Amino acid sequence: GTTSEILRTSAATLSGLWEEVRLRHGFTLDLPHVKPAIDNEFADWTTPLAADQTIAFMPPFAGG
Repeated sequence: GTTSEILRTSAATLSGLWEEVRLRHGFTLDLPHVKPAIDNEFADWTTPLAADQTIAFMPPFAGG
């Protein structure tokens, strides 16, 4: 039910941030089933985080 949120994190990488968000919101998808992006570009789970980035986690979807 949330389209966006501003979050302070102690996570160093996208995978750490996903774990924080997953636990906070009760998400059940694991890393292989979600695609991360930083500032509108797909990124690797090991990508380090920096201040003022826009992060998106995209669940599986189909379409063309």
